[in-house]
Amino acid sequence: MKKVIAYAVLIAPIIFSGNLFALPLPYLPYNGFSGSVKGESMHVRPNGHTQEVFIDWIVSDHDLMPQNIGAGDFTFSTVIGGSGGQKGDKAAYDASKYYYYYQIENDNVYNNDVLNTLSVDLDPDLIISAGYVTALDIDVDLLETHDLLGEQENVNGTIVDPDQSKFVQVGLTPHQNWEFNLGLLFGEESSILFLTSNVPPDYTFSSLLSGSRSYDGMLPIPAIPEPFSMLLLSVGCIVLYIRKRLSF
Repeated sequence: MKKVIAYAVLIAPIIFSGNLFALPLPYLPYNGFSGSVKGESMHVRPNGHTQEVFIDWIVSDHDLMPQNIGAGDFTFSTVIGGSGGQKGDKAAYDASKYYYYYQIENDNVYNNDVLNTLSVDLDPDLIISAGYVTALDIDVDLLETHDLLGEQENVNGTIVDPDQSKFVQVGLTPHQNWEFNLGLLFGEESSILFLTSNVPPDYTFSSLLSGSRSYDGMLPIPAIPEPFSMLLLSVGCIVLYIRKRLSF
């Protein structure tokens, strides 16, 4: 049964990749991996809209930050609820087993929206550190750059840091938010956003917010896959596809 569900998860993004993703999302092994996995996730507006936003990402089992990037270049998320403080520090970041890097690119010529927030639901207990690194570009600045063939690129080189990085660890849906007060305009991209963890990745749903509108898609986050969650993910692919095709 596990294998059937796993194949469904792998095949569903490929089937719907022309509508949901710039590239088919790569398979993420249950027990982790050595090296890095790279992808580009398309986030789309539901209810029949044609607008879309891309997020480049890399997941690695080692730190990809250049040696000249020090603690002062990191901003760690403010923790909302619980003990407060911040989610991790440079020492915690350095000691992590898996590194998750994301970069939002507001690069679709049909998209006139200003993007305000990337929100990702997650398990707080699996996150060691969260935040962003100032003024870095995932395509050129990491030790292993985001060099996928066929990826969407239509940005003007303007990199924008989040104004707020919040880790909300209480409530029914704990989440990480990267917020841009003035928004990401067309042609702009975020600096590198990150999570670190000691567990390998799994895909989960995430949203890019633009005022009251949202762009929905999937990103890899720290998670321990289980058969039921795999099934939900496969169903979710179909739901996203239907929402893209139909107006409710």
